[in-house]
Amino acid sequence: MIIQRDELTFARRAVRHGLVSGEQMLECIKFLRNSKNSSLKDILLRTGYANKEAIEKIERSFATKEFDKVEEGKTVLGSYLLLKKLGEGAMGCVYKAKHTKSERIVALKILDQELAEDHGFISRFLREAKNAAKLKKHPNIVEAYDIGEYKGKFYFAMEFVDGCSLAQIIYGKGKVTEKQALIICRQIASALEHADRFSIVHRDVKPENILYSTEGVVKLCDLGLAKDLSQDIYHSAGITLGTACYASPEQSSGNKNIDIRTDIYSLGVCLYQMLTAKLPVNNRFTLNPKLNISEQTISLLHKMTARNREDRYQSPNELLRDITSILQGKTVKFKESTVGEEEEQDPYRKSQIVLTRKKRDFQLSTQQKWITGICSAGILWLILRNFL
Repeated sequence: MIIQRDELTFARRAVRHGLVSGEQMLECIKFLRNSKNSSLKDILLRTGYANKEAIEKIERSFATKEFDKVEEGKTVLGSYLLLKKLGEGAMGCVYKAKHTKSERIVALKILDQELAEDHGFISRFLREAKNAAKLKKHPNIVEAYDIGEYKGKFYFAMEFVDGCSLAQIIYGKGKVTEKQALIICRQIASALEHADRFSIVHRDVKPENILYSTEGVVKLCDLGLAKDLSQDIYHSAGITLGTACYASPEQSSGNKNIDIRTDIYSLGVCLYQMLTAKLPVNNRFTLNPKLNISEQTISLLHKMTARNREDRYQSPNELLRDITSILQGKTVKFKESTVGEEEEQDPYRKSQIVLTRKKRDFQLSTQQKWITGICSAGILWLILRNFL
């Protein structure tokens, strides 16, 4: 089953308010995925991670949001009619809305009031939103339309995508097939390649920011908004469910010199999660042999998530090229690794390298034996012919 947006919103807020840890919530979501009739609140109660009073406190926090209860066609924010709440993130709530003049349907992100009162944050938010609006249209990027303020409420209007997030698919269905995971990564790599032309770094690539339309098109949202804002968001609102797992090592260490390679790392984490239905622990991308993931995709994953960014793909264009080749059935020549730091973090990867080398050595040994045998037979025939 696909986990509904309101369940993910509740999960995110419960973690943010310290009701449960991120690990405990992921465990509950796993139970929810395998349950037909239970809600996330039921599972929290059954596991003992939360009591009824704590859950009611989180529910009351929803009620304090001014626009949580909207009446279709009646609740107005500036030039927009709010139609339906779509979800909630670190920056605020997102609604399906309609522009009163053009009647265009949009996704309207309204900043959380706590952030709206931070003047430094607002100035950066407006600057980054304008940069996002300057991006030329791309099929795999959610298009930015409008930014504004109405009665102290700051909002950002963007393309409405009819579908669900990649997070809903992963938490609902579990693993994604290897081919489908690569197809999704190829589309997001294309989005990153386009953003890189404008020197824009996302810094928050994760399944919740990847939308999957009913037409099968994958789109990256919030592009241009995350850079310079993410640290403020995390400090003011708390790191949301799973966010820290997607951050690159240099991002986690507080390095301010962040470039597109951090987005490539985060996309690699998304690929790992799609293939395994779990998140890496301490940057260890362990892969179970039973998953039957191809050696080509394993090499791709490890190059995307290399701890040293100099060992990663240096541009989305390079990544896009290799993903396309793998999907076309072509063999990509990856730099041969030694059994060192990269493989030590993944025992399966280490064993695969050893097995591949043994297989290659066996093939070479067999070829050499055949050649030696043929040559010996030829020499023996020549000697015998001289005596006959």
